[in-house]
Amino acid sequence: MIEHLVNLLYIQFYQDLQLSELLINDEIDVNETVIDNLSVVLDIIGYPKDNADERGKLSEQDIYNRDFFYQGFTELEYPNIHSELLVKEKIRDFVDWVCGETLELYKQNKLTTDDFLKNIMDIK
Repeated sequence: MIEHLVNLLYIQFYQDLQLSELLINDEIDVNETVIDNLSVVLDIIGYPKDNADERGKLSEQDIYNRDFFYQGFTELEYPNIHSELLVKEKIRDFVDWVCGETLELYKQNKLTTDDFLKNIMDIK
């Protein structure tokens, strides 16, 4: 399963790279193009969806925000962006980190299996 998650994020990385090159050559308006496989990967792993808009209704420890995952993914440093193997190794490390962060929520009893299923099925 983890290989599928890595491949999804590699596709996002590669498409972002291609779009950047098109932008540099003034061949495309990148603002009109959005690739968000990371959101899919976070859903599959089971990290809760953002609920920061409910600040005030929930305590701070019950607020989940995915922004730091997006920031972490965009700030990954690749030793060689043209080496699929090296890029996928960095992405694998990132996915392992996301899984670890999600596992911590389960260990702290902030998430349960029911939460995971509700997230997948989009049940409130």
